[in-house]
Amino acid sequence: MELKMNNGYIMSRLDLSVLLLSAKKDRICSLALPKANEIDDLQMLSSAFRLARDGLLEVPVNEDVLDESKRDSAMRADDIHPSKEAMDFMEPLLSAQKVIMLVPYDKEMDQKFIYISDKGVTLVEADSHRQDRIIVTAIDKEDFEDWLRQSFDLEENEETLAHARDLFIFQMFTGMAYADTQAFDIANYAYVDGHWQRTAERIKTGVPYVSRLLPPAVEVLQRNSFRLPQLSNQKY
Repeated sequence: MELKMNNGYIMSRLDLSVLLLSAKKDRICSLALPKANEIDDLQMLSSAFRLARDGLLEVPVNEDVLDESKRDSAMRADDIHPSKEAMDFMEPLLSAQKVIMLVPYDKEMDQKFIYISDKGVTLVEADSHRQDRIIVTAIDKEDFEDWLRQSFDLEENEETLAHARDLFIFQMFTGMAYADTQAFDIANYAYVDGHWQRTAERIKTGVPYVSRLLPPAVEVLQRNSFRLPQLSNQKY
């Protein structure tokens, strides 16, 4: 399936900040960007021309931007705004309802954030050690789930994820430690007054405990033929 997404716009933190300022927003959640009072006129002008050249910023073409006495007002005029192309990835940044921080294995782009709004999804990848390289990618919201599956091999790991979910639910409703779940045996439980229960000792500490299986925990066992999934600590 072909996903609806652009190939990623590469820009600096300064350029992204100028784009946001042109849309009347001075910052976005999670990602550190230069603030308006930290950007001098020359930086603002250079960035605006760069963005306009790349088709991401609509800048009025007039002599005022070349006149030092008029440049400040010209660069902050209401008719300077992100282009329609830029708004494909800008809209989720401007009105994000959720921001997800990823933990990447990529040493170069070690900061990754997903911005989600009603209209779309934007992935922002950044190098925390450099100011001059950010990759911004717009993802069609209808294709977001497919993008997640492809990017993180979720289909390949679907069984492992299902087992991890079941193990987590079982622990939530029993209070049982990971080591004890891996030694779980339903044969050690007695069915008393409509409940499975037992008294045992913690494997790690030897502390006695009483375990009663509540309905959500029993549902997990029923899904797994009354055995708990065996997962390594690394996969869990």
